[in-house]
Amino acid sequence: MAFSNQKTLTAVKIGLEVLYVLAIIGCIFLIVVCGIALAASDKDRQENNINKDQVTAALVIAALGLVISIVGLVGIVKENKCIVIVLLVLVVIGIISNFVYKEFGSALWGIVCAVLTAIYLYLIIQKDKETGPTEAPKGA
Repeated sequence: MAFSNQKTLTAVKIGLEVLYVLAIIGCIFLIVVCGIALAASDKDRQENNINKDQVTAALVIAALGLVISIVGLVGIVKENKCIVIVLLVLVVIGIISNFVYKEFGSALWGIVCAVLTAIYLYLIIQKDKETGPTEAPKGA
């Protein structure tokens, strides 16, 4: 039996894939910029008011965001409910963190990602209810 909302599922899946690929690109860009800032001499950092601790923290956060985005993208592509649930929880934690640190632009991005991820999770659950969960191949 075919899933009744297959077109919606496909559209949301494509939208999420685009969002998370853009997040991956943003994380890579931030990692490169932080690496360049850390590679600068102490004199250059003082002239440009660059705090080494803040840059290091941003680098760690960008690396963590990169890992979460890649794992989330894999979960989205494979329609894995467990990974998508964990991704949704981490995105909500990120939104709360962004509001605490007054990063409203990042919080807005997170809200869009969270809403689409929640819709996608709902559609995956509905698909499993209608068609039955897919089984792993035998011998794997």
